[in-house]
Amino acid sequence: MIINGIKLTPGHGESELAEAIEKKCGFRPYKYRICKKSVDARFGKVNFVYNIEAVKKGDEFNIPPRLHVDKSSFAKRPVVVGSGPCGLFAAYILARSGARPLLIERGKAVEERMKDVELFWRQRRFNSQSNVQFGEGGAGTFSDGKLTTQINDPLCSEVLHTFVECGADEDILYTAKPHLGTDKLVDIVKNLRNKIVELGGEVHF
Repeated sequence: MIINGIKLTPGHGESELAEAIEKKCGFRPYKYRICKKSVDARFGKVNFVYNIEAVKKGDEFNIPPRLHVDKSSFAKRPVVVGSGPCGLFAAYILARSGARPLLIERGKAVEERMKDVELFWRQRRFNSQSNVQFGEGGAGTFSDGKLTTQINDPLCSEVLHTFVECGADEDILYTAKPHLGTDKLVDIVKNLRNKIVELGGEVHF
């Protein structure tokens, strides 16, 4: 069952959250997961507000299924052009489905791209093919990693779970307006590329 609007003051522990869940749902859950955590600072008082899914023994959480494609629909290996957010996720889903995609990118790999961006910021040495716009990860790699789209769409869950698989902290799955940070996002992009390759895909820069 879903329990909305559990309010606790800052500094609370896990035991206080468990007690509040039990009181709200009327039974001791076998297990629970946080669906959303936000801050309510209205009226001069700060509270953390939780939406919780609690289940009894024998039940499972209602987690949206992961995306897959039918690899038999491709006569040849699919080609993905560009390793921005859409390209990376398309290639990952194709690779996870066994389609062995070919991903091509005009710019450099994210670790090399990071060096080129640093050269521009510090010495104004501009590389037209490797900068904050072009290269693996796309322009969003240098946006400080803010994740503010929380619409009710299963694709949001797909994106966030993929980030966690690639090294992001699990709290982005439920924190309102989660934040990755450019420093972590660079490693996440690299890990996502490595997963594509491990699953049979190829990445060419």
